[in-house]
Amino acid sequence: MIDGGLKVEYLDPELWTHLGEILRPLSELGQVLHVRRLASGLYRAVQCSRGPGTVCVSDSGCPFLDLSQYMEGEELNTERIFRDFYDIMEIRIYTMEGLRQCFAESQKAELYQLDIDEAVSEIYSIFESTAGVAVVRRKEKEERWYFERLRRLLGDKDGDHAYLLWITNGGALYFNCILEMRKGRLVGISTSDRYGGERDYNKVLALMEKEYRRKPEVLCMELSECRTYERICQHCIAQIPVI
Repeated sequence: MIDGGLKVEYLDPELWTHLGEILRPLSELGQVLHVRRLASGLYRAVQCSRGPGTVCVSDSGCPFLDLSQYMEGEELNTERIFRDFYDIMEIRIYTMEGLRQCFAESQKAELYQLDIDEAVSEIYSIFESTAGVAVVRRKEKEERWYFERLRRLLGDKDGDHAYLLWITNGGALYFNCILEMRKGRLVGISTSDRYGGERDYNKVLALMEKEYRRKPEVLCMELSECRTYERICQHCIAQIPVI
């Protein structure tokens, strides 16, 4: 879906400062608990956010979490961790040898021939299938990263398409983004700055139709309506036709 030659250009600096807020509903996939199993049999863990700008944290301020109360013999009781930490959606347990194998597999040349999202998905699959690494999810079918959610929103369409995301705040333009798809691949990301900073909705639509030689598929929302992934999905179903 995301072409390796993806071109990102004409980003309006004022509008683009709001990108993090717009992406938040897509990237709120919960926390990941990274656990390393030491040769001694003990476990060492850090809790990380799964959104952009990942930062490891613990309640005590210490870089490592104490998991001793979740041990049953030599095994970690992941069900109890999920029960006690509502925001942890995934637990990854590594041995050092498993990590070395994952990193080696992730550096293979053929991965660099894939689309960006396919390469990242393949790396996730490597971690899930390598001996010495265990991935346990609260919800087995949950999306693993936010581009999987984006792919779901766009519908995995083949062919050429142009999308316009137009978000207002109190009726005033707050953010816009233009996505160009060719043969089912995302090849371009820009904003209305590609048209000399034009901010009139109808004029941008007309300019896009002229440039891409097709009517843009539009998702137009108020900022208050895109606070959660579920509400965005509802708008996509209502506004973007399935072809």
